[in-house]
Amino acid sequence: IIPDENYEDFLNLVNAPKQVIQEFVGKYSMPFYVDFLKFIMCHIIQIWKLDYDFAMTNINQHHTIKPYEPERVVDKLVAIFKQLIFRPPWPMIMSHSRNDKDHMHLLKRFIYEIDWGAERPPAIVLQQSPSMNVPRSEQQSLDKYPWFYNRQDNQSLTDKLLTKSLTINDGDYYVRFSTEASVSAPFTLVVQLDGQQRFIKICMNKLGQYGFSLGSCFFQTIQELIDYYSQNSLSKHFPILKSDMKLSKPIRRDIFLAHIKNDELDNYAVVLSNINDQNLLRIALIELTNKYNEIERECTSLKTELDQIITYMSEIQRSTMAYGRIQMIYEKQMKLNRDNFLLCQKQTEKNEYERSFKYLEQRVEQFVNNMKRLNETYTERQLKRDQLSKTLDERKNDIISYETKIAMCMKLLADKGVEQHEINNFLGLPTDEPWYLPTINREMAHKLLKICVEGTFLIRTSSNGLYALTLVHNGIIYDCRIGRDPTQNYAFRFVASYIDKNGQPTTMNDNNSGYCDRSFYSLKELVDFYTKNSLAENNPELNICLTVPIKMHVNIKI
Repeated sequence: IIPDENYEDFLNLVNAPKQVIQEFVGKYSMPFYVDFLKFIMCHIIQIWKLDYDFAMTNINQHHTIKPYEPERVVDKLVAIFKQLIFRPPWPMIMSHSRNDKDHMHLLKRFIYEIDWGAERPPAIVLQQSPSMNVPRSEQQSLDKYPWFYNRQDNQSLTDKLLTKSLTINDGDYYVRFSTEASVSAPFTLVVQLDGQQRFIKICMNKLGQYGFSLGSCFFQTIQELIDYYSQNSLSKHFPILKSDMKLSKPIRRDIFLAHIKNDELDNYAVVLSNINDQNLLRIALIELTNKYNEIERECTSLKTELDQIITYMSEIQRSTMAYGRIQMIYEKQMKLNRDNFLLCQKQTEKNEYERSFKYLEQRVEQFVNNMKRLNETYTERQLKRDQLSKTLDERKNDIISYETKIAMCMKLLADKGVEQHEINNFLGLPTDEPWYLPTINREMAHKLLKICVEGTFLIRTSSNGLYALTLVHNGIIYDCRIGRDPTQNYAFRFVASYIDKNGQPTTMNDNNSGYCDRSFYSLKELVDFYTKNSLAENNPELNICLTVPIKMHVNIKI
């Protein structure tokens, strides 16, 4: 699976920190091989998970206390798959046995530590081989070090530094991933000097030791390197720096991220606390909820699109592999034709072999061109997949932020004496009402009302984020849309159209303003009004009052 030209790069990952392996695999220059590797690793982990589930079932059934031993199955899987994944280039094939322990150790780390998107059994600590002589702590997450920033956090820090809103002094430092994924120089030390950032590459050798060049990797951990240059000058290696330039204090990631999040939320809390009008607070809560719902719908759409791209990429992989297999068959036939051409004596036979060879050659060229186009498409889809994944992660963070803001706003309303059922009403969540069924769609609503009597009704959430009143009149089921008018403090108003019996939108009373005239503070107010007054003021065809809530119908069980 690992191409010959990348064998050494992967072998150098044996003692690298987990993040370096994850980073290198994630930004590997040959996406097809990485996705194939991911497929194999997910398969291995799934077998391990099945073995674990089976073992746990037996333990529970027989009430034994024998601990589960993951090595029992993982060692077998490693023995089976190591030769499939790791093989030296042919000129180095004799090193296969010499590197066998490294192959096994790296594959175990792939299984135990790296995120391939597959569910594992409960996490265990990978035991470090005594022959590796690398501190076990370095195998753990780099996130525990306050000076380390992953790519996302580093971008936030860079943006903050550009605005000059974060004060740092000469000698302050942090460590991040290198701009380009590299096994030999995976990290960059960023040091402040004379108001500017200086970037120093941190190299790593095969033993997992660190230094500023591959020839001077003497430190077992990055923390040891930092400790040394906190006491000794960096100018020995970098004359451009001051003669006494030492590492001062880290730009702590935990404090920085907490400041960013707290600054935003604190600012919003101050804004809310200055609002004394309950009506304005209700509007703020509605706007927050609308934005939250909008982002949630966007996340659903992004997830669907992401799944479609991943499926399409899998299809491209299968097609590429099929073309590759066919190409191999044709190339073998070409070689056979060439051999027969050299052996035969008759010119007519030679001409036949020559024609056959040219045909096969053209077909192989077609296969190569097809695979090239597939690889180009695959790369495009991979870029799109990565962009969607990044956007989806950002939207999930936005959802968390809006959840916090909504909670702030609801608490402030509660402190002002507004009860929860009132909040639910103006949010459009009358959960206790007998006519409210938020989770059903139009088809389900029509199915429920099909057997109901005149005037039976329900209110549901429509597919476009609005609400819909669905009711029975003269044996016909009508759908009337209800919106929230932002120009009227988000009051509930009938949208100036309805869905007729043929499923077509129809304008109410030739109204072109978007909403009908009457507005309501809550859905409950709307229902209460039209329980006593006819809906004909909005639509002449609906000369009827709302009479029977769906949950009160004797023949309906919900």
